[in-house]
Amino acid sequence: MTTEILNKATKTDAETLTVTSFELERYVGKTQSLTLPTISAMTSNLLWWYASDRTLARTGHDWYLHAHALMGSWGVSARLGSGVVSALSSNNRWARNLIDAENLISNFIRGGREAALQTRCCTFNAGKLRAVRILESDTFSVLKGPKQRAFSYCIENPSRSDVVCVDGHAWHAAIGRERHILSEAGGMTAKQYATVSAAYFRAASVLGLRPMVLQAAVWTVYRGSAE
Repeated sequence: MTTEILNKATKTDAETLTVTSFELERYVGKTQSLTLPTISAMTSNLLWWYASDRTLARTGHDWYLHAHALMGSWGVSARLGSGVVSALSSNNRWARNLIDAENLISNFIRGGREAALQTRCCTFNAGKLRAVRILESDTFSVLKGPKQRAFSYCIENPSRSDVVCVDGHAWHAAIGRERHILSEAGGMTAKQYATVSAAYFRAASVLGLRPMVLQAAVWTVYRGSAE
């Protein structure tokens, strides 16, 4: 990374965007002012996270490629597998997410809807219902919000450059919050989700990476692990 990029990758920026329709405390706790960093500030934050541990960041470069490869071992298409994984992803650790998805798909293949719904999963029952609907009718509109839809799309299409998945970790990294503050990104409006996504696209272009690759790299550094 060049000196110029490192100089840009600071975690402060004077510009802010007033939040009018977003309960920011839902993500970062009680705050004195409801302000959201601009795309410029979030871009700098993302560059900072990437530069803070480039070795660990590189381990995230192939995250979606590895995830995609797993989809072919469950007896369904990568499209259906990625949809099930995404449906079961809320508040679910990645390793457990994969176990839950494989078990639910296996039960569905063997015993249909009722067997699948009996699968023990470490997420909400609504997620299981969405996963079963995807397996039954290839209906991805049931996925919850832009985060789940983007997550499914990224796993299914790991070589694309037109999408990025913004989950709670990706959100916190972009706005400069410290590690270990967990959240889902489901409460963001479409406009706010698009704003954070734009920062990932801009930072990715600076680094010459695809947006989903940068997101996976930052996610890995932010969490301290690719698991």
